[in-house]
This record gives sequence, C-alpha cells and structure tokens, in this order.
Amino acid sequence: MRSNVRILCFVCLILITSKVKAFEFNEDGNVEGWNPARAAVEVIDGNLVISVTADTLDPFVNSPFGPYDANEITGVLMKMRWSLDPTSYGGTRIYFFPSSGGHNSIGYTPPSDPNAFSVVLVDFLATEGWENDNGWVGMINNIRLDLADNIPQDYTVEVDWIRLESLYLDNETFEWMNMKGWEIREGAPEDFNDIELENVYNGFYALKITGTGVWHALKQPIKGGLELEKGTQVTLMGAAMIPADSWDADSNLWLRVTEKSTAGVEDHTPLVEVTVFDEWFEFQVEKQLIYEPSERESLEVHLYSINPEGKPIYLDDIFIDVTPPEFEDKDLYWRYNQSHWEFNTPGDAEGWSPKNNTDVTYFDVNNIEVDGTTVGALLLDLPGGTFDPWINGPAGPYYSDDITGFAARMRFNGTESDMAKPADGGQHTFYWFYVAGGHANSAQFEIPAANEWFTTYIDCSDIWSSWVNSFRFDFGHYQNLMMVDIDWVRMFGQYIGNNAFEETLEPWAKVGEGFSLSADQFVPRAVVIHFKDILQRL
Repeated sequence: MRSNVRILCFVCLILITSKVKAFEFNEDGNVEGWNPARAAVEVIDGNLVISVTADTLDPFVNSPFGPYDANEITGVLMKMRWSLDPTSYGGTRIYFFPSSGGHNSIGYTPPSDPNAFSVVLVDFLATEGWENDNGWVGMINNIRLDLADNIPQDYTVEVDWIRLESLYLDNETFEWMNMKGWEIREGAPEDFNDIELENVYNGFYALKITGTGVWHALKQPIKGGLELEKGTQVTLMGAAMIPADSWDADSNLWLRVTEKSTAGVEDHTPLVEVTVFDEWFEFQVEKQLIYEPSERESLEVHLYSINPEGKPIYLDDIFIDVTPPEFEDKDLYWRYNQSHWEFNTPGDAEGWSPKNNTDVTYFDVNNIEVDGTTVGALLLDLPGGTFDPWINGPAGPYYSDDITGFAARMRFNGTESDMAKPADGGQHTFYWFYVAGGHANSAQFEIPAANEWFTTYIDCSDIWSSWVNSFRFDFGHYQNLMMVDIDWVRMFGQYIGNNAFEETLEPWAKVGEGFSLSADQFVPRAVVIHFKDILQRL
C-alpha cells in the first residue's frame, strides 16, 4: 500500500467592494434601488420621475446601499430636468454617509430651464462648499439627492441617469487654480495655465486655451491604463465652448485617447467634430484598445488644438469611462479553466478528488519510475470487492461545444482477470454533469493489458452539449486490489474530428488508396508535447 502525504491548503478571502456605479433607469417601473423621503418616485419612458408636493420641507431620494470606495469615485454626474426653475430656493445638495459614521454634504446648482435636460456635476474633490470637515474618504454606505425646499407648487424632477464617476483623470473638471495632473507637451504655450473664472461650463472654472496658430497640447496618463485588457472600450467625454471668431479653416480640436505600443506605434481616436459656436456643447470619442497589457507602453489623454493666434477656446469636464471587453458566454468561463492536468507536482492533485476513502483508499500525486524516467502521476488504490469507485474532475463550468473530448494516459496494476470490462456496464466510463441538471456518459473504455501504460481517447463531440459543471472517471468492480496510475488527463479542442481514429476514418476524406485502421495505438512524444504547449496558451 502507498503512504499518504498530508497537504495543508490555505484559502485566501478577497474583499470585493463597489467602485463605479451607473443608474440608467431604462426599464419602466424599475427605480434601481433609489428610495424617496417626502417625495414619490417612478420610472417612466427611461427617466426616474421624482414628484414633490407644494410646500414640502427637505424632500430627498436615497441611493442604494454600497459600500462605495471613495478612492475610486470623484463625484456624481446627473442628467436632469426640473418642471420649474428651482434656483431661488435652497436645499439642493448631495449628502453622503461614510461607513465610519457621520455625514457630509455639498451643494449643487440645479438646471433653471424647465424645457431642457442638463448635465449636473457634483465634484466630491472640491475644496470649498462642504457642510463640515468629514471628508470624502474611506468606504461610503450611500449618498442621497436632496431637492429644493418649500416650493409653493407641485413640481417634478426627471433624471435620465445618475453616474458615480471614477478617478481616471486628475483635475478633470479644472476646479483647482493649477493644472494638476496635466503635462504641457512640446510647443504648448503658457496660456494653458490661464483659467478664467467667468468662463465656466459646470462648477467654478474652465480651461482657457489661447491659440498660437500651430498645434499645441496637454496630456496625462489614464489611471490603470497599462493593466486594461485588450478589447476594453475607453470613452473620452468633455465639453467645449468655441467663440466663432476663434475658429477658421485651419482650426481643429483633437481631444484624443492615444494608445502606444512597446514598438512605438500610436493609435488615436479621431478629431472632435466642431459645428457649434459661441455656446457650450458636449462631445465624446471612443476607442477600443488594440494591444495586450504586455504590448502597451502608454495609454493617455491628449488635449490637442490648433486655432488662430491670440484667440481662445474653452474646455471643461473631461472624463474617461472604461467599459470592460465583452466576451461570448463561453469565453467568460472555459478559457479560464485548466484544460489539462499533468500531475507533475507531488501532493498536488490539481483539483481532482476521490469518491471517498473507502472505495478509494489511497489518492495522491507522487513521482514514479517508468522505464528509467521519473514522471509525476496521480496514484489510486481501489480495494477488491468495493462498489463503483470513481474520481471527480475540477468543477467548471466548461463550455462543451468547444471541447470534443478527453485523453488520459493510465496504467492499471492488478490481475489480468480484473482487466475486462465489467459485465453490468457503466464502469471504465467517463461521466459528465450538466449545469442545467442531469448527466450522461461515454462508452466504456478498454484496458489493453495489466501493468502497461496506455492512452484512452474519449470522444464527446457527438454526445454532449452546452455547459458542463463537472466530470468524472468511473472505474470497475474488482475482485482484487487494483492500483491505478494516471500520468495525465487532457482536453481536446475543436480542431480535428476523429483524432483518435476509433472505429471509422470519418470525417477524413481519402485521396487515393492505402488507408485503413490499425489495432496498434501509439502517441508520439513530440505531438503530445506540442499539444500541451498549445493548451497552455488557451
């Protein structure tokens, strides 16, 4: 009998907290967790409609409970429309409630035009306007939107969306009297530091850019840009105001996202189309990242412009939104699962487990000698007279449409009489269990001879489908002790049909004569190693 090796496993707990959240209110009747006080809410035609009766003191709407990480959120961006002009009434504030206790609030200016939606930014990094010194730090339980107090008539507030903005840019709203986070590029004038108080889009200040007649620019890196996956969509949003006499036939505005490869190749978003003058307009450009993180040298926002010398343009509220790449359902799962198990590390069963310690009395990975070579193998002892022993593979889910079958290299060490297929069926069989429920199994596999290594191929391509939660190998009912050694188990992908040449040559098309099946079974080492290398890259 083999001696057991005790393996101590450690479990790591990962605390996951909420970062950025968007409430779009696109589903009628779904208020997405927003809870009113001294008001009523409902979602109609894609808007959260807040109704307040006349002469109401302190109406507000609470956000859903977080927690929200203050380190990852710079403020609240809202698109809203009021049924009247509330600017002469007080009470319009955003409150927040930290997990550590207490609260704080900062005021916001609601839109005054009842006929148009406006975007309102509430900057949590502002240095002025706070109710107390309890700052925007740590974990935040929830925020709340306070409305206007004591308006002498019924009114409504329609909210198209509410977004908790993430900290990707420094001073993206230009609310400091400096260019924090931005670097002046070659040829850029000192006029980039000229910020005028009276030219604002939202908040206190805007960025004034005085033209020089040539291209000039600011830049700064996007937070976390070197770690973003290939296929991630990066959206650059902002607002601009361009006086008509600050624009001519040679003028251009190029607020761009620039991705640069380690080979020095840059990929940019296009120019901003400018068709509105003498008033603020919003714009956005989108870029899907084309490089893997290991291939990316930088990911930056560039504020490029060219306009007549001495003529100003104004920019404000520059934000970056990052959307993870979208995968098909199958890519979300099976590509991250281990697709082969080599059993090369003593004590590491790589997620495999036995039925119990009665029908499988020994279960471990150790090194063994095979033809003078040391190999790792999963070793099992199946005592004589036991019923229905099996081993379970690691839990999935696995997307079976991309897995045509399995191969396993095994050796059964026992008596010749125990090598035959059990007469009652169901043994020497590969089983699988669907995520949706139920199970199925392959045909029984042969054991060619006692005490000899062989490779069994299990073709599942025509007999399973959809999501598979787990699988297992069932062994036989043996009269005597059976010791099973498993060198490796490997999945096969959607590349070749009938790669094992079992029973028929189909779907191979013969060109000429001389092709037939042979009872001999051989696995060239070079081919096995090559296939292993391919699987490691999936």
